[in-house]
Amino acid sequence: MKRKGRLVAVLCVPIVLAAAMQQPVHARSGASALPSRADERSMARRFAEPFFLPRSVPRGFAFTHWGFRRKGFDSSDRRRTLFTTFRRRGLILDWYNRAGVDKHGDFCPRHGKPTGASRTFRRHGKRIFFGAGIHGAEAWRCIARGVVGNRRPLQVMLWYDIRLDGKKMRRRAVLMLATARLA
Repeated sequence: MKRKGRLVAVLCVPIVLAAAMQQPVHARSGASALPSRADERSMARRFAEPFFLPRSVPRGFAFTHWGFRRKGFDSSDRRRTLFTTFRRRGLILDWYNRAGVDKHGDFCPRHGKPTGASRTFRRHGKRIFFGAGIHGAEAWRCIARGVVGNRRPLQVMLWYDIRLDGKKMRRRAVLMLATARLA
């Protein structure tokens, strides 16, 4: 009996080593760093407004899925929301496009600075707001009605896991929003 147990343990070592050295999600599943053109067309049909996507994501992150909500994520937010998720080894980047008026003024008020912003940046002629909390940090920009053919005001936002936070990631988040492409 003991001899069999040792033999099984020896045979399992290569399997354990292979599991420990797994490739990133996009390398083993065929996923890419950004959504495909087919995904973009599906998003456009569902969201029914112009929307933005990042031109690139930080190294190692891969597009995993997208979703749509007609009324936002909480009961008080009535804005249409299109979200795209990127992952890397348990870390998450969420990219949001929200269409509609921000009635609370937390993100895109009609006048003045958003209450949720601790910092404001200007990159490539675009004003980008930034805020950090306990679980994550977020950067966003506001696009007025009609600027890109949108019927409603748009908010484009990047939320990322707080474990990624630092000066380099903050600069990257602001740049991602400033250079986002219209899909």
